Amino acid sequence: MTELDKGTFFGEMSLFDAEPRSASVTTLTSCDCLILTQHQLYEAIDETPGIAINIIRVLSQRIRELNNDLKAKQNDLKVQQQEASTLYRQAGFSYAGDSQRSPMLQSHSAISDGAQAEVDENGSFLYSSFPH
Repeated sequence: MTELDKGTFFGEMSLFDAEPRSASVTTLTSCDCLILTQHQLYEAIDETPGIAINIIRVLSQRIRELNNDLKAKQNDLKVQQQEASTLYRQAGFSYAGDSQRSPMLQSHSAISDGAQAEVDENGSFLYSSFPH
């Protein structure tokens, strides 16, 4: 969720590419909004080209912020995968993330009574006991 400052615009992507909106907006307080059609925006840009430059600046800033958020989430995921890999190895399991695949168990490890255990892709621990 993103909170926009007073005077900020939204919904501009649909004006430029004529695709359906990609997000919804809910106000926290009462506000006045100016609604422009694609034609009105293009006319305003024709009259005052600086409008387009300002829109491009804001869009660039938003893309940079999204990239930074994505990088942070990727780093968090890497840390979680490393922690999971360490825990699996400590438990005697082989972690699929070690071979650059999805984070789930590659092989079953024998437990002292001949049973086997594994962790599925949801992180659930499965245990099977076999008669001797």
